[in-house]
Amino acid sequence: MTLHDLLSRLHNVQDKGGGKYTARCPGHEDGHNSLSVAQGEKGIVIHCHAGCSIEKILSVMGLSMSDLFTEKQIPQTVAKSKREIEKVYDYVDKDGKLLHQTIRYKGKGFSQRRPDPYRPGQWIYSLKDIEPVIYNLPAVLEAVLGEKPICICEGEKDCDVLIAKNLVATTCPMGAGKWRPHYSEWLIGAYVIIIPDNDIPGKNHAQAVAKSLHGKVKSIKICDLAKELPNLPDKDDLTDFLALISPGEQRSRFEKMLKDAVAYTEGTQPATGDMTTLETISAYELMKSDLPPLREIVKSLLPQGLAMVCAPSKYGKSWLALGMGLSVAAGEKFLSFDTVRTGVLYLALEDGHRRLKKRMGLILQDRPPPLGFDFAIKANTVDTGLKEQISNYLQTNPDTGLIIIDVLQRVRSSGSRGTSAYTLDYQDMTVLKNIADTHQICVLVIHHTRKMQDKDDPFNMISGTTGLMGAADTIFVINKKTRETKEATLHIVARDIEANDLVIEFDGTFLYQWRLVGTAEEQKATNERKAYEADPVVKTIKSLLAESSSGFNMTAGQFTAEMPNHCGEIISAGSAGMAFKRLAQQLYYYDKIIYTPGDTKSRRHSFKRQGATLAKDAIPATNAKGATDDNVITLFDTPKDGDE
Repeated sequence: MTLHDLLSRLHNVQDKGGGKYTARCPGHEDGHNSLSVAQGEKGIVIHCHAGCSIEKILSVMGLSMSDLFTEKQIPQTVAKSKREIEKVYDYVDKDGKLLHQTIRYKGKGFSQRRPDPYRPGQWIYSLKDIEPVIYNLPAVLEAVLGEKPICICEGEKDCDVLIAKNLVATTCPMGAGKWRPHYSEWLIGAYVIIIPDNDIPGKNHAQAVAKSLHGKVKSIKICDLAKELPNLPDKDDLTDFLALISPGEQRSRFEKMLKDAVAYTEGTQPATGDMTTLETISAYELMKSDLPPLREIVKSLLPQGLAMVCAPSKYGKSWLALGMGLSVAAGEKFLSFDTVRTGVLYLALEDGHRRLKKRMGLILQDRPPPLGFDFAIKANTVDTGLKEQISNYLQTNPDTGLIIIDVLQRVRSSGSRGTSAYTLDYQDMTVLKNIADTHQICVLVIHHTRKMQDKDDPFNMISGTTGLMGAADTIFVINKKTRETKEATLHIVARDIEANDLVIEFDGTFLYQWRLVGTAEEQKATNERKAYEADPVVKTIKSLLAESSSGFNMTAGQFTAEMPNHCGEIISAGSAGMAFKRLAQQLYYYDKIIYTPGDTKSRRHSFKRQGATLAKDAIPATNAKGATDDNVITLFDTPKDGDE
């Protein structure tokens, strides 16, 4: 299907330029154009800003996902392997729908595949572009609710052995070392027992899984197969372990192993000594690795990770954060930067519902609030469960990409006696950064600056130790000349985007939002140009040149005598001579006016447009060495006394 074919099936289509269109969404009763349509690299892209799924929209239109792609754009399906399949392990979603499979071949080879959404009955032998799940997911979720123990094995074969014994077991695709952070979200609140293989990679894997689960589950225990069966060969797994035990003893020996399992606590290391070996990756492997792209919440301004907005009290930082959150939730521009539409959680810990409603109403005017934007006015601190609260929220709101904490001080930990301020700052920020990194989202905290000003480095004004800034990925500081001024500079430093200084202005009378004036460099250039055009010396020079196309030359005294006739102001001859030299470069840059100072004999200063020829009675423009040149614009020795 072509883009034109799809648009012909929609109502009230409007061309927004650049190959982008809007239309009434057929998925709901649409009073205005909620549907965006565009031609993407891989096919037609559609998105309903009211929240309708692509599947629902296509179903109403009588179309399928394959209709959005041209034949050559449909992902290629890898041919079925010629190796003999020994076992297929299904990975399903919470409702039992097949998402992907692990294939075990004779000889213990493995591959991953998923159903081809465009070609029913065929497979794509890759998990790229999908989010894998853990094995036996429906039973795992049921066990979490029923507070039953869940065994995490290193492979599907071991899981099936335990499932056959009426136990709940799970694993992750591709085995040891492949546990992804989002797998832990399915196990929040669970009682977990990890059963690794009898080798160093297995024990490393157990530690990695336990570390990922720590703080999310109610308990973690790690078994040691060799402790229960000392003669167990290296690299053997749970299935091998049970095979070496007589059937009549299997249950008791297994239960004893579970009883002897060691409870995991944060910071523990494997007793086998494998933590003495660094886990490394070669430069070649790193360059060849397929890493996900950096997620940007606000393009070129706010990437994923931990970010801070800092400013003195009542400078408008909460207005900035709220405006940003509403823009992100709606997929609208913020400070003229594009946003990527995502869910937003705003922890407004210094506000009540009344104030939030008022502020949001002022920003939105008559527009409806965006979907996917939630507030909370109470939250735990870093050391009393904030991480768990956020993890639970994200589990039920997986589309969330931005969490705003207003303000940082409200979630700070109390700290233990004797802990240094730097350590406490860094520890608190590290917890927040771990939340952002684990869930690949942005956590934006609002923080105060000191009263002390630092013109050389505004980031030195951040309240607290350098531990705060050291742990953050992106830092914003709002700086004003005075509290009353509407215009401010937004200083930005970051690890993943370019540093910048933006001039922003707050509209506190109508829009109640910050708007972008320009970069600090652009604003400086604008202000310099305004000052240049308003300068009485410049006005007089340009007025005299308008009267004489060939240019003019005169002493500084003669020039000041002309000033009242051309600009209505007058300055001393000495000030005029100094102004000529100060303005020489700007005169040429803005108006292509060439200035040449008078020598000690004539004391006559020359001005002409580039390319103009001075009148016969004018002294030729020369540089300090006597060479004539239409491009001479600066030079010049400081005038001697009386030389003006």
